[in-house]
Amino acid sequence: MAVFDTPEEAFGVLRPVCVQLTKTQTVENVEHLQTQLQAISDTALQELQQYILFPLRFALKTPGPKRERLVQSVVECLTFVLSSTCVREQELLQELFSELSACLYSPSSQKPAALSEELKLAVIQGLSTLMHSAYRDIILTFYEPSILPRLGFAVSLLLGLAEQEKSKQIKIAALQCLQVLL
Repeated sequence: MAVFDTPEEAFGVLRPVCVQLTKTQTVENVEHLQTQLQAISDTALQELQQYILFPLRFALKTPGPKRERLVQSVVECLTFVLSSTCVREQELLQELFSELSACLYSPSSQKPAALSEELKLAVIQGLSTLMHSAYRDIILTFYEPSILPRLGFAVSLLLGLAEQEKSKQIKIAALQCLQVLL
């Protein structure tokens, strides 16, 4: 597969896929986007980061029940983008952090949601990748008093997973994510 080095070339390839995913949130459309992303250079991905993240974030935020497999695909694709790019804006870091954390939470039970191990692991890895992808000055603003409630929420979710999960892999991933946050 050819590598698209410039943002213009990459945009031409990604635009129809992103538009389709925004219109119809399916596992197949997410996987198609992820396949296309592998042909894009990291430099072009960085330039198009917000554009690529939009349909993924939209799929997470769309109201109503979502299939777990779709959420997992979206989180894995989002993690791929974050692993190849840097988060340069404080607001984006905070929003992505909240959106990923919310995937683990069940509002009805006030504790971590009853999700598949695969989805929990994908979200925890997404949170870790997000924190690793943030620029240093952005990370420092993440620990300001106004952000501490979000951080505390995520820490309590991760602690709950580390304490209550049966899967050793999830326990370790949750503890490693906590270490990244601290």
